[in-house]
Amino acid sequence: MRRYMMNKNRDITEILDVAPMGVYPPRGGGSLRIHNLNLFLSKKHNIFLFSQGLRRNEFNFPLRSWITHINENYAEYRHVDFLTLISSSVLSKRGIPNIFFDEILKILKPSIIRKKITECDVIKVEHPWQFKHLYETKPRNKPIILDSHNVEIELITQTYHGFFSKKIARIVNKKEYFAVTHADAIFVTSREDKEKIHKIYNIPKSKIYEIPNGTDISKFDFRRESRTEKKVKKEKIILFVGANHPPNIEAVKEIIKMREKIWEKNILFLVVGRCGEKFRYTHYKNINFTGYVKDVKKYFRLADIAINPMLSGSGTNIKMLEYFASGIPTITTPMGARGIEIVNGKHAIVSDLENFPYHITELLNNEDLRRKLGENARKLAEEKYDWKKIAERANRIIERIAE
Repeated sequence: MRRYMMNKNRDITEILDVAPMGVYPPRGGGSLRIHNLNLFLSKKHNIFLFSQGLRRNEFNFPLRSWITHINENYAEYRHVDFLTLISSSVLSKRGIPNIFFDEILKILKPSIIRKKITECDVIKVEHPWQFKHLYETKPRNKPIILDSHNVEIELITQTYHGFFSKKIARIVNKKEYFAVTHADAIFVTSREDKEKIHKIYNIPKSKIYEIPNGTDISKFDFRRESRTEKKVKKEKIILFVGANHPPNIEAVKEIIKMREKIWEKNILFLVVGRCGEKFRYTHYKNINFTGYVKDVKKYFRLADIAINPMLSGSGTNIKMLEYFASGIPTITTPMGARGIEIVNGKHAIVSDLENFPYHITELLNNEDLRRKLGENARKLAEEKYDWKKIAERANRIIERIAE
């Protein structure tokens, strides 16, 4: 195997990472996972990220692909073409992932993919949607890793109920089955997802590795006092953050219903991110929708408490880890807490949705409980969900596979 010397003390592995969406700058949970793992891995290896498609604010004509050098060892190549844009536009409006990107790559056969497959030591594919093309293009002895952000068949059956739901589910099942059975290793975000992939597809647990989602602890201020305690504002702010993802939109609908059941005065639900865009032009008393924002951290500093009223989804919610890193006392459903080692009442309040109004009122009026939850949550994030520590585990697995 070819190695490149960065200095006399360390070898460099060439890693080709392939993603079905734009990653840099990271905005949603998936792109945050990809970028942060790559960022820390790039301290030891060369990372070439092939990302397929454009995000809403990136459209420019004429269409062109481009490369962004994030640091000296990490670059993202953004591949842009009409087939990709048409496919992602049609599917995203229906809440369906980019399940046809594999076929598009087979039609277009981007030369940069073939070139980087030849040069790399190991291939990592994010989600199963491009996996088959990479697998069939690579040399037989080139190791390939699937980073399974979700159990996709579970997620699609939860979130898509359109006219073609059964057909879409069959496509998702077929693609996910191919990816998990042909990958040399599978990264999953939680123990629960490991068990599900093992049971659904009969995959040996020995090739499934828990690489949880995390957060960059250093980028979040840990507040030992809330804004309410400092008396710098009238409203008590209840925060929810989410990208334009069907489970997040479902959670926003629950917030709209929930607000009518809370009798606490001077509260404001602050919904940050694209999950609230479709609701922005309807007036709802005591709810503020920001739409897309470049920096969510300033809204974290405003929050008195955070909520995560998720009813569906797969993988783990990075928003939970960001709440924890900021020391924000949090109320979550069991679904929202999935994949995180939360002790109810110690790190967060885990509750059924119907009891959220009670717990919101309780938490807003209990300073000691807010402080205890915030401190314990921050400690948990520091000990188990710092990207640096998570990337070190991923690195050990990648280096072993690449040997």
